[in-house]
Amino acid sequence: MSASTLHLGKTSTLPASPEQAVLDYVPNPRPGTLYLVRFAAPEFTSLCPVTGQPDFAHLVIDYAPGETIVESKSLKLFLASFRNHAGFHEDCTVGIGQRLAEEMKPVWLRIGGYWYPRGGIPIDVFWQSGPAPEGLWVPDQGVPGYRGRGNFAKIPSLSREGSERSQGGQLLAGRDERGARCARHPLPPSLEREGEIVRHPRMNARTSALSLRRSSGRTYIMWPAS
Repeated sequence: MSASTLHLGKTSTLPASPEQAVLDYVPNPRPGTLYLVRFAAPEFTSLCPVTGQPDFAHLVIDYAPGETIVESKSLKLFLASFRNHAGFHEDCTVGIGQRLAEEMKPVWLRIGGYWYPRGGIPIDVFWQSGPAPEGLWVPDQGVPGYRGRGNFAKIPSLSREGSERSQGGQLLAGRDERGARCARHPLPPSLEREGEIVRHPRMNARTSALSLRRSSGRTYIMWPAS
């Protein structure tokens, strides 16, 4: 396998389709070592084959290299070529994993496709080339399942008996550890920064900041309750 590449260090144009995209592979710099490489593509796009409308996904590709590794610029161009490709979620996700596995021949490879809902149903697609080899460190892909807005949850450590008003058994408002009345709402994972002050659409002219609190491993935003 030659180390020469088609894209690295050169001017490249976006391929018109995945079929026209050329993936570059270079020699594994650590041959004989069992390790994992991860690529994340949080803004992957393709087209619905029925309506032609855009589909969006967060892709995570994990692989244990064999003799070669995939060159990242060529992978970026390959994934971007799906922008005008019409294919179902399953076809795109599994097809990407299978092409990488067939061409690169890694020790092991898996891909997770976390698709954003369109039509009311989120679809997550997973494929792997086989069982992960023993001794390989495979971290969780870290992409939570889709959850819609409006899911309030009770936080026992932040509530006081008789101080909360609830709806359907879910705590909507109560008092924090200092006794101040507040409202609570789960915070999107992308904004989880404990102890920081953040902006949020729920804020209004009378609410200048939201503080973050952790309870049972989940993050909640808090603001003065009306």
